[in-house]
Amino acid sequence: MKVIFNRAFLIIFILAISANFSYANSIEEEYKHVMAVFNKDQYPEARKLAEQLLEQTKTEQDFYHLTKLYFLLGYICEYTEDFGKSIIYYLEGSRHGQLAGDERLKKTIISIHKNLASVLSDYKHYDLAYKFIDEGILLAEEVQNESQVISLLNNKIFVLLEEERFEEAITGIHDLRKNHNISKERDLIIENKLGWALQSLDRLDEALVSYQKVVKDTLSIGLAVHSISLQNMALIHSNRQQYELAVERLNASITHCKTYDFPRWLLRSYGNFGELYLDLHKPKTAIKFLKEGVSLLENEDQLPQSYEIYKLLSSAYYELGNLHEALKYKERYSVELEQYIEQQNKITEDEQKYNIQLLTDRYFDLLAADKDQKNTERMAKFGISGTALVFLSILLAMLYKQRRTRVSLARELSLIEAESDV
Repeated sequence: MKVIFNRAFLIIFILAISANFSYANSIEEEYKHVMAVFNKDQYPEARKLAEQLLEQTKTEQDFYHLTKLYFLLGYICEYTEDFGKSIIYYLEGSRHGQLAGDERLKKTIISIHKNLASVLSDYKHYDLAYKFIDEGILLAEEVQNESQVISLLNNKIFVLLEEERFEEAITGIHDLRKNHNISKERDLIIENKLGWALQSLDRLDEALVSYQKVVKDTLSIGLAVHSISLQNMALIHSNRQQYELAVERLNASITHCKTYDFPRWLLRSYGNFGELYLDLHKPKTAIKFLKEGVSLLENEDQLPQSYEIYKLLSSAYYELGNLHEALKYKERYSVELEQYIEQQNKITEDEQKYNIQLLTDRYFDLLAADKDQKNTERMAKFGISGTALVFLSILLAMLYKQRRTRVSLARELSLIEAESDV
């Protein structure tokens, strides 16, 4: 009877293990399918499939794939400007990733923190952005991922610049260079940020030195920062009425943008040219450059504020006395401005709908509670197994002592027998 029971138990155990393996294998295959769709840039379909798989993964408590799916959904929502949902998915991804205790997920959790900080800074939640950057840095240091530490510190400098904390940004740049071994390319990007901070503090000669260093050292490297530094230099020269130098810098920027295909910064160069020639009361020349810029507006890689170029065109036509064209571009500017305002209102609505501060507070509360529960469960398990181990140790010690006693007695009896004359 006992043998039959043991066999039945063994069969049930094997079936349970097989079922769990089957579920895990199924989730892995489904996840690969979702990623294949995502990698084809089919974001709406990938989001739909990921959300469906998420429910199954929750049921199975597969923390590894839960973290991966939340990260993917957060990225898709961020890319498609569903920022409120993006924050929710990122927070859940970070929480489940940390609860998983899986070393494979550390890099993913760090990336989630980095992306969260970016979205939160867009909402002007700078304190929260710094908090997630700092958390990400701690995790990156824990796993000794120097490149991630450097990347996060670079992002922190950018957020400081966005918040107009220019002196702190400069300090951050010096500390980053002092304490970390950064690549030449990264150093040049940081040098441009230093120029931005100095220019914003009206330390223009120092800013020009930084921009000149970037331009000189990136001449043969296809980095967008080369064009950005040239444009910033042109702005300083233009404000100083050094128009020839400004034109020279903008022409060099346009050449670089065309060579390496940087449509966003090419449009900005054309816009800067338009402003420059409007200041010089040369509306025809301004229109020529501004029209070049308008032709790039359909490109997806443009800033939301790029619609400002229509306002410049309207001003140029007005100066020429062409009121029809001036009105046409003024109306176009108004339409684009309304769309931009709608986007900003959407961000405000998201803030009210999701209450970003409350969401993040809840995240930290849940994470702390989950970790406490996990520690309690682990201690409970340790308590049971620890007690069993103590009893087992005592039992083994007793058995070993008994066996040693028996062996000792047997040996002594053997000796007695050997020495006995009986």
